[in-house]
Amino acid sequence: MIKKIALATTLLATLVHAEIDQKGFFVGIDGSTQKTNLKYDNNGFGTAFTVRPYSVESTQTALSYKLGYQYYFTRLYARVNDFKYEDSKKGKYTIKGTTYELNADYIPVFYTSENKEWAIRGVFGLGVGYSSSKLKNYNVDLLPVGVGADTAQNYMEYGYQAGVMGESFFGLSLELGLRFRQGNVLEFTDGQNEVTFFRDATEYYFGINYLF
Repeated sequence: MIKKIALATTLLATLVHAEIDQKGFFVGIDGSTQKTNLKYDNNGFGTAFTVRPYSVESTQTALSYKLGYQYYFTRLYARVNDFKYEDSKKGKYTIKGTTYELNADYIPVFYTSENKEWAIRGVFGLGVGYSSSKLKNYNVDLLPVGVGADTAQNYMEYGYQAGVMGESFFGLSLELGLRFRQGNVLEFTDGQNEVTFFRDATEYYFGINYLF
């Protein structure tokens, strides 16, 4: 009985005097709402195409998954999420795909509690990656004559993020922020006529991370 009491007292004292880990591997999941401007453009309206260039504004919700390493005031992590864009304006296409990113963040400490059990950090970072996308349920007038969209395409995207993060001594952290991303999603050409789908997105996200 005395040994159990001593062990419990030791564990309690350890928790009371625990401090936030500054480095280690971490995993995380983000829930987000993304507002996207998706622009369809071509170089030959009136000659090769019967559809004028136009933009579609849309809002999607998504989950993304993170895996990375934090080292004091910096962190590096990979992030992946699925997406789906519908042409709500003219109903001429759907785009489905997956985004793969590598992110680098500067995470300065804004405030630390006196007992060093929790802290508030800023999040300022850059992201670069690519989207693997496929055009589905599309009107053939969108593309050059004879050009199909049977396979997925991979194109670069880039942007930045900013937010705040609250972290605790037991490894759990909560994150709130904004991401801005842009880049081509799809391109089609017959050698003379070209079509592009360009994405400009603003994402509001809430994340939960665990540092090992």
